[in-house]
Amino acid sequence: TDFIELLSHVGEVLTGAPAAIGSATELSERVQEGAVLRYLASVFSRLDTVDEERLMPHVEANSLIAATVDHLHKFSARLSPNALEAGCLFLAYAFDSEAYMTKRSDFLTPASATKLKDFDGLFLRDITSASAEKRKLLRPLIDVCARA
Repeated sequence: TDFIELLSHVGEVLTGAPAAIGSATELSERVQEGAVLRYLASVFSRLDTVDEERLMPHVEANSLIAATVDHLHKFSARLSPNALEAGCLFLAYAFDSEAYMTKRSDFLTPASATKLKDFDGLFLRDITSASAEKRKLLRPLIDVCARA
């Protein structure tokens, strides 16, 4: 799989999601707007074996962190719990990357950073209360949300 093409496609799906989703009350995990979050989580769960230096410039170029934050914030009530968790995992892995830590403002817009403040009340508390292991995995996201 060409990860670069995948990241570009994910960016297009997340950017086009508001128009594609319209007024749908629930998003199946089978539709792209839910599935791409699992793709991101899957790729980034292997960030130590998949070259971070190869992927993160494309995350930045496709605004994937900001787009994922915006997507989760806007559609949290319509996404499945699995899709929400996958989006959170991607963000946690991305926030834990060296590239993000050294160039935060290049990856996260001020508007998206503000939306992170709402994550705890919208869904993050529910996800992290399930287990200590999930809290540990999502710690980078929890920390960024707390500082937002």
